[in-house]
Amino acid sequence: MRVVIDTNVLVSALLSPHGAPAGVVALAVAGQLQLCADGRLWSEYVDVLARPRFAFDPGAVAAVLDCLHAQAVFVAASPWPDTLPHPADAMLLEIAAAANAVAVITGNTAHLPEHARRGILVQTPSEFLAAWRARQADA
Repeated sequence: MRVVIDTNVLVSALLSPHGAPAGVVALAVAGQLQLCADGRLWSEYVDVLARPRFAFDPGAVAAVLDCLHAQAVFVAASPWPDTLPHPADAMLLEIAAAANAVAVITGNTAHLPEHARRGILVQTPSEFLAAWRARQADA
């Protein structure tokens, strides 16, 4: 199942290893989700997770990123046609569209308003995990 994971989900997962964001990242690391990205998003992951204010263990960050990178699908995305409250977040929708991802998983759904999504599913980590568990129960 292809997904786009916003950087804020990775940050939250590393800050709180027992929350919903950590559950999403654990599924991706385990290969149950396939991360979709492009060079912009990957650079953002690397840059943000290295910020001193988070004080993340560089080894832990490298391990997570290595696992994600090994299984990731990298795409060439086209510009998003709609204006968003935070234009930099358009890359998430661009990647999802290019990769035919089932969802964008983000802690900031308001940054990707419904009217600009063009049918792409945008979910919080909790929403995504609830849907994931329901699909697993039905299988």
